[in-house]
Amino acid sequence: VACYEHLYQHLANQLAPPHLAILFNPGFPQITRRSWDASLLWFLEKQIPCAVSSQVTSHKGQPMGGEPWNPRFTETVDEDFATDATLMAYGAQMWGTTASPFPIVTMKGEKQFGRLLKNAVIAVFQGVRPGRNLPKQPSSLPPGESDFLRNFDWVTFQDKTDNDEIRAGLETPVSNRYDAASNAVYLKVLEQMVAKGELADVPAKMSQIVLSIMERMRHNTPLPARAWLYLAERLQINE
Repeated sequence: VACYEHLYQHLANQLAPPHLAILFNPGFPQITRRSWDASLLWFLEKQIPCAVSSQVTSHKGQPMGGEPWNPRFTETVDEDFATDATLMAYGAQMWGTTASPFPIVTMKGEKQFGRLLKNAVIAVFQGVRPGRNLPKQPSSLPPGESDFLRNFDWVTFQDKTDNDEIRAGLETPVSNRYDAASNAVYLKVLEQMVAKGELADVPAKMSQIVLSIMERMRHNTPLPARAWLYLAERLQINE
């Protein structure tokens, strides 16, 4: 067994193509996990069979190994929806999403959501669906983004949010497929916050800005770094 500690896209051309790639709790399409874009594009282009393992909580039910699983959106702690939304955004040819026969069940859990079930859901895919084309991996950020990120007050932001990962994420160029996946997932998160009344008591200006960001997500318009940082600072949406 040979082990390598690196981002896969930096090693892919040095290794033999894998027969199967297994991704455990990859975290896409979080803003702090944008480096996955390059690997996903490579796996899809090379038509490497891939399996993505995601965690859920027991409030969604007890997964029965091998049975079909509906990765509907429920709570942010459940990662099956985020995985499915990402693969749909890339146009992946799905083999199926099923419950794992070997979940890791934590002994502790939250009263609201139940126990955390790691490796509970497995989504398998290979290549893209007929008629879908893959974009090229961008080599740079959109105009103006690099300057904004370079001049942003990161010290104050990190003091307020205790987040030291989002900068690296936002500085990583991604394809429009990753942007689409992020929009789809974070829109669900914001819609849930609105439905629960979590924005009812915020200042009117803040509510207006958040609703404007949500509208851009609905139209699948890539958000600038400024918008993601606003959500991270004001709503603690920082992954």
